[in-house]
Parts: sequence; C-alpha cells; structure tokens
Amino acid sequence: MHGRLKSFLLVFLVALSLFLTYQLWYGRMTAAVIDEKLDEPVYFEKPRPLAEIITPQRIFVHRKEELYHLREGDRDFHLVWDSVSAAMQGEGSGSALTGTPPEDSRVLLTVQFSPVLPVGPGTPWLIDSRFRVLEQIELRHLEDKAWIVAREPGKGEAEAFLFPPDQAALLYELCNSVSPAGRAPYLRLSPGELQLGPGLKVSITEGIYVPGVPVQLAELALKQERLDQELLLNTFFVNRSLVRVIEERDRSLIYTDGEKGLRLSRGLDYWHPQLAQEPATLTYVSALNTVSRLIGYYGGWPETLRLESIALVKKNVPPQEIYCTQWRSYFSGYPLLGKAHATMFFNDGGLVEYQRNLCEPLYFAGSPFTTAHYLEALQAAAVYLHTEKGTENLVLEEMGLAFRVNDSVFQLRGVPVWAIRLSGTLLLLKASDLTLLEEIAP
Repeated sequence: MHGRLKSFLLVFLVALSLFLTYQLWYGRMTAAVIDEKLDEPVYFEKPRPLAEIITPQRIFVHRKEELYHLREGDRDFHLVWDSVSAAMQGEGSGSALTGTPPEDSRVLLTVQFSPVLPVGPGTPWLIDSRFRVLEQIELRHLEDKAWIVAREPGKGEAEAFLFPPDQAALLYELCNSVSPAGRAPYLRLSPGELQLGPGLKVSITEGIYVPGVPVQLAELALKQERLDQELLLNTFFVNRSLVRVIEERDRSLIYTDGEKGLRLSRGLDYWHPQLAQEPATLTYVSALNTVSRLIGYYGGWPETLRLESIALVKKNVPPQEIYCTQWRSYFSGYPLLGKAHATMFFNDGGLVEYQRNLCEPLYFAGSPFTTAHYLEALQAAAVYLHTEKGTENLVLEEMGLAFRVNDSVFQLRGVPVWAIRLSGTLLLLKASDLTLLEEIAP
C-alpha cells in the first residue's frame, strides 16, 4: 500500500512538472512579444527640440524713451523671439565677431533668460560663441548694421556678433512692428534706497522692472487640466497587471506596483523612491533634452506652459544632487501663481518625483479695473512686513503683476495680484485694493 502511494505521488509530480513546463513555454507571453510591446511608444506628445525648450524670461522693446515688456502669452512675444532665435541659428550665424558696437548704436531689444540660454557648439545658437550660457542679449542697430551683444551670468563681460545687412534690416523692421497701443510703459527701478514714508525705507536690488502707470486687468476664467487617465497609467506603468488601486476618502486614486506610485486627484503626484540614489551627471544641454522628453511623455507641454527653472539641488538622506525643474502657465504675459504649476525631479536613472496641477487659461471674466500703482503696492507690502512682522532692513527682490489661482473646486478663477518679494517673503496683494491674499515665507 505504501509503495502504491509513492508511485501515485511520483506520477503526480511528473505530470505537474510537465504542466508547468507547458505553461512556461506556451501559456504566457513570450519574451519577443513582451519586448515588442515595450518598444511601442506611449507618450502624450513628442519631445521638443532644444530650440523650442528655452524661451526668454522677458523681452523689452525699446521705443525712443519708452520701454515695453513682452512675456510668454503676450501677442507679440513669440513673433519677436522666434525671429531673433532664427537669426542666432545656423552656420555662420553671427560669425563676424566684433568689438563693442559703436556708442551711438541704438538698443532695439533687451532679452533676458531664466533659465539661461545654452549657446556655442552643440546648440542651435551662436555656434561660434566662446560662451556656453547666456543670461541676456541686446539687439543693437546703427544704419544698416545690427549686433547681438551677449552676456554670461554674473559677469560684465560681453561679446558682440554682427549680422549681414539683409538680416539687420529684418530685425529692425521686426522691432518697429511691435505696437505700443494698449501696453503700459515699464520702468527700471534704480538700485539703491527708496523712501516710502517716515522711517520706512526699502533697498532695491538690480534688475527690477515695473509698469510705470496703472494697468487695466480683470479676473481670469480657468479650467482644470484633464489628462487621459488610461494613457497616463500606460506611460507610468509598463505592466498594468502588477498595479494595485487604492481609493482614498477624498476619492483620490493611488496606483502602485510596489516600486513606484501615482496619485490622481485634481492633478497628479508621482514618486519612484528607488531611483532617488542614482547620480545626476547630465550636462545642462542633456538635462534640457531630458526635461523635454519627460514632460512630453508624462502629460505633454501645453501651449501656455513655460519652463521656469532647472537646477541641481540637494535632496534625500544622505544628500544627493538631483535635477529639479519647474513649469508655470502664463496668460496675456502674466504668470499664474498658486497651485497651478508642475515640478519634476530627475537624475540619470529617470523620473524620481513629479507633481502636476495645471489650469488652462480661458478668457478675461468680469469687468476690468485699474490696478493700484506700483508705489502704492510696494508701500502696502513694506508697511505690512514692518508693522505686523517687525521685519527690518527690507530689500525688494522681485515685483510684478500676476494672477493668483484660487482653490475653489467649483469655479476656478485667476485674481490679479501684485506679487512682491521683500527680504525673502513673497506677498500676494489684490491688485485692485491691495488686500493681502497670501504670504509665503522663505
């Protein structure tokens, strides 16, 4: 009896082995099929070329004694930048290296970059330049000649590139085609101390530009970005069969395969902690191309979105350098502040963290109003920090008009605000009556 049991058990094990071998060979997807599926591109949009990744932080058009400000979302911004960018590209672009343009040459444009613009070999721009990145260029003109005067970050050193007469004429006509109608002239505040009242002084840093007269604005109607959820899941998870779904109390959904996670609510929040310890050794140009690929794959790059910053930062324990990039939407030349932004952390291993909560600007809603003058707004901000917070030695680091996105689930609005950064603290004041909407400490 005992021997018959052994024989039965042996036959059972042999049969089980044959069954499992059959399943292994024929019951599952073969490696070739898996590889074929993995090779299928899954993305929201194709990566942008380098020439379309970086756009200027701001462009100033010089018209006699007036200065007009162009920024992402302004009707003439891309017309001007695309033309200047094209003039700086290609074989022989700006190849005639000269000294400083004549003193009587006229400044037509000032273009400022943040993030900085990569130039020289390996980039589309000024391939003969000895510089590698630029924070500012000036377009200067005299008679039939035009120069690009390029400057590196933090350096007074500059180099000038002379353009052919036909290109110079086109650039000159382009600058003159920008109409000042409906635009507020801007002022460059002189560095130094500004007296705002008895015992109230503010030190002004370099490079602060403000509208010289009050501006007409109105609230902005917005729409929450809605991404294709199935496509989104397929971009983050190759094998969906391994993914578990967790529903939170607020009806947000968390998807995880045990290594990485994706939380979907009004926006998305993604994390892959195992990649956090990988090094970040990419060059600046390589990092920009990686950024374009990543945001193209994971949600796409809407027309109103601009890359605001890219930098190596310390993160995790022990501290590890990792690239951090941030995007922000613009409408009619003004940024959307608040939670409407995208942030990404990545290194050589790939995408480590990604937060995306974007709004689509639609149109101006409601009646326009006249914003408070910049001096009134600066005084209100300085008084608040000095009297309510006891802040001494106030330093103005940044100031401009923007839209602050409200947090309403039912009706998204962008409220016009003065965004003023004093001694590290960012204050958002309603542009109509200077009511404090938000205080963001450093």
